[in-house]
Amino acid sequence: MIVLHGLGDSLDSFADIRTELGLPEMNYLLLNAPKPFEDGYSWYALEPRHASDVRRSRRLLTALVADLKREGWAQEDIFWLGHSQGALMVCDQLMNHAGRFGGAVGISGYVWFFRGWKTRARNSAAWLTPWLMTYGLRDRLIPPSEIREDLEKLWSAGAPVVARAFAKGHDFDFKNEVPFVREWLHFLYAPTRASVAPRFSYIRGDVSAPSMLK
Repeated sequence: MIVLHGLGDSLDSFADIRTELGLPEMNYLLLNAPKPFEDGYSWYALEPRHASDVRRSRRLLTALVADLKREGWAQEDIFWLGHSQGALMVCDQLMNHAGRFGGAVGISGYVWFFRGWKTRARNSAAWLTPWLMTYGLRDRLIPPSEIREDLEKLWSAGAPVVARAFAKGHDFDFKNEVPFVREWLHFLYAPTRASVAPRFSYIRGDVSAPSMLK
């Protein structure tokens, strides 16, 4: 699993991810973004230089995947997880990378739709990869309405994205969201250990996960 942090953060925030996700067989590659920002790093600058930086980070991540494949990793065994800016970069990889990944999780992020995205994405990992996006109903940095607009674009184009909203802000909800992500990954990675596989069927729309986890 390739793990991408958010704006101004670093890989240190994910030091406990092995314990939190509870998949002991999974290997984790924690990355720092290429651009220094305050006390951490960023994957891209804020607008108006946003698009060129996204492309730059895309090239770096695409090269990383190529390196992993040369080392013997099959692409379908590579997973992604990103928060905020990292979530955007995860989505960008799916929409601009050929072939299937094992799975992808975007947390509190949005999608950058480049010109011609729909044509390219239909031949990309975005239509082949199990894909989960979670977001906060109290997020003040990325309003839920904007995230839902992005999801509607993806769903209308046929992308098999599962989305779940949580009563949280822009951070992580360790009581409800993280267990939900963990269970979704268990369903993908070790389905015989997942207890509620039917709820992870690909659906259009989002459901408040806390009520489902009681």
